[in-house]
Amino acid sequence: MGINRTCETCEFNFEGICANSGVYQYGEKISDPGVRCDSWSIGLEYYTKILKAAPWYLSKLLRNCKINFDDFMELLEKDMRGEPIEINLYDALEEVYGITIFQIADILGVPVTVVIYARNRGTVEKRVYDFASRLFLPTALFDKCTSLDIPTIKLSKEKLLKNGILFV
Repeated sequence: MGINRTCETCEFNFEGICANSGVYQYGEKISDPGVRCDSWSIGLEYYTKILKAAPWYLSKLLRNCKINFDDFMELLEKDMRGEPIEINLYDALEEVYGITIFQIADILGVPVTVVIYARNRGTVEKRVYDFASRLFLPTALFDKCTSLDIPTIKLSKEKLLKNGILFV
């Protein structure tokens, strides 16, 4: 797959007329909407489609202004190639488990401020083993979690459900 960077999805394509200069000149009829152009800029309709189709861990970064649009597009293409994208473990837990940070704190047996600290600054070393065992997760995920680790987090959710720890 990949990002469709052609006249078809360009913001400068006005009903088949180019409103920029690139492959086609300003005002010229676009005879082949499949042409790639260096002057391409994403159109609103395509932007909306991409944002809806993007995985949660990328769209959340963009919506929360953690990355700019160019970085979003670069990460999206990287994700489409199956490359790992670093994600926040606690964001992944919320998303995959379908629970709030307060519920995560309850499962971990700690105040929510501890989980918020861990989300923002990383899990304190003395808590990693305890958190990992309570969540049925490998300790390595507390150092680095990527999009490729989501299946592991889903397995963790199943174990929590089977053990009556998680009720979703």
